[in-house]
Amino acid sequence: MTKKLLALLLSSVIVLGLVAGCGNSNKDAEKGEEENKAQAAIDSIPEMMSLKEDPMEAIPQAEILAKVPKTEPKGQIVFGSATEPDEYIMDGFTNPSPNLMARQMMSGYSTFVYDKNNEIVRNNVVLKDFKRTENPDGSVTFEEEIYDNLKWSDGKPITAEDYVCGMLFSSNKVLEEIGANATTGDNLVGFKEFHDGDGTTPFKGVRLLDKYKFSFTLDKEQLPNYYEFSLGATAAPFPAHATGLDLKIVDSGNGAAFAKPLNNEELNKKLMAANTGFAFTYPVTDGPYKFVEFDKANKALILEANPEFLGTFDGWKPQIKKVIIKFSQDKIMVDELANGSIDVMSEASGKTLIEQGLNKMKESNGKIDVLKFDRNGFGLIDFACDVGAAQFKEVRQAITYAINRTELVKKYTGGYGKLVYSAYGLAQPEYKANKKLFDEKLNPYNFDLNKAKEVLEAGGWTLNAKGGKFVEGTDDVRYKKLDDGSLMACQINWANTSSPVAELLNAELPSNLTKIGIKLNSEQVNFPKMQKHLLAPIGSEDRKKYNMYVLATGFAIISPYWYYYSPDPSYRSYNQVQIKDADLYALTLKMKATKPGDKKTWYKLFGELQLKLNDLMPSIPLYSDQYHLFYNTKVKNLNMSSLVSFGRAVVYAVKD
Repeated sequence: MTKKLLALLLSSVIVLGLVAGCGNSNKDAEKGEEENKAQAAIDSIPEMMSLKEDPMEAIPQAEILAKVPKTEPKGQIVFGSATEPDEYIMDGFTNPSPNLMARQMMSGYSTFVYDKNNEIVRNNVVLKDFKRTENPDGSVTFEEEIYDNLKWSDGKPITAEDYVCGMLFSSNKVLEEIGANATTGDNLVGFKEFHDGDGTTPFKGVRLLDKYKFSFTLDKEQLPNYYEFSLGATAAPFPAHATGLDLKIVDSGNGAAFAKPLNNEELNKKLMAANTGFAFTYPVTDGPYKFVEFDKANKALILEANPEFLGTFDGWKPQIKKVIIKFSQDKIMVDELANGSIDVMSEASGKTLIEQGLNKMKESNGKIDVLKFDRNGFGLIDFACDVGAAQFKEVRQAITYAINRTELVKKYTGGYGKLVYSAYGLAQPEYKANKKLFDEKLNPYNFDLNKAKEVLEAGGWTLNAKGGKFVEGTDDVRYKKLDDGSLMACQINWANTSSPVAELLNAELPSNLTKIGIKLNSEQVNFPKMQKHLLAPIGSEDRKKYNMYVLATGFAIISPYWYYYSPDPSYRSYNQVQIKDADLYALTLKMKATKPGDKKTWYKLFGELQLKLNDLMPSIPLYSDQYHLFYNTKVKNLNMSSLVSFGRAVVYAVKD
């Protein structure tokens, strides 16, 4: 799978604010009714991100394109994002939710894509021929031929070399050296040799077979693999010609490679030059939309319809000419929707914002409407499990016991969400399959300061600053003797973004932690600064500055947990908390080895995974909520859901 698509599928969307809550009976009944309405709205549009045919059936491109609207796109839609975008347009670096939305809109010619239910389907607009072969050595080869009429947004033809280039470029260590992820081809034969070389070593599992034909070969050690098609067969093109780099591909029969060695200095110059580098301008795309600019002053990403885009896998083209994704603060977002400054709000979380939206909707005389759906994600406190006291699970557990999460949920959501006990969301099929198990087996970590003290003492936090016994009422901070004989203070450094949930936590957490002997240092930071430290290289001063973050996450289209909890530093961008536990990782490898389509086994292992995370507590789960999506009723067919984000849904939208 090429880097572009892998990033879109695996990205965890970090947003400001946490939504927690416990539903009451009236709101639960209303919620069920609204969910049915939302699902009915989606189901009533059969062409929206779905196909009636077998999802893997080969259909002639001409048959798909015959359905594409011939009308020219017009008008604009402005999306108000609760999260600030940043200047990185190329994926592999940072990933705020507005940038992820933009990348989804800029990508369209992947060989396999996802429908409204996040089921993988063949993209017959792109894929002319496809063959899966089981090789004698146990590996599996996917041979793919694309159509010859695909073009980049600048009118240049898209060929097999563009697909191969994407795989090679995002699988070499040189990209890691400039701060990006370079593990895209890790499932393929010959990855390590290619990754560790200078780019000219043949990548045995990647072949450039013809002008419009290429192949990927999954290593036998990676099989069976639950995401075989997603991680092995799915490919997307990379616009090498627009980078200014010499990325010519050669293939002598033993694997594809770059004709010339990759050069760190040249990559930095062409990709990373401030404001002008490819990572910031991304002038060429293959999707429904092309990138125009990052309006730094207004904190907005601006995109326009790509006239060269033939159509989506189900026969559609954008009907909106311009899309703007701009930062909009919670306190003014509802007013901006009412006065027309934005057309669609970020999914609203929390009682205050939701009820502001509902009241404004009642006053709008039908000009504002709402979609409601469960969140495919959850709000949480992330720990940097490689930094200071947060590396010890007893400290993480104690902090969990020191938070009255039930009351926090009630105060924040007012009933528009539920308390969760591990890393799951209410919309996840995996959660629904394991609900009984979770109700019976997960530790709820009910608020209990005495229990918090017990787990700290069991973890060895029994000393004071001088190495003597910690005496409650006399000593302020607990210490622990490490293996090297040194003393470590039980200290947590919180990068506090002052989001609504962070403010609720700040009202009780400092005093509660003081009572159990934990020192809490809280520093107010903005989102970009918080993200900089969260994603900083392991061992760097930026990484070591903080070890607690209040976040929220939306789950990716696919969830290879063996990446998220891998001890390998190459997967740093996926394992943000840097939890390293042998049993946890072994469990994720069992999930990986699940046969594709075996949901029963996958769901069972997911349940076991959550039990393990509930003990390790690399993140404190707070809530999963019911989203309220408020929008201007001039916008039609914007069928966002638990599984379909704005970046995917806007492609199908129209506006009166």
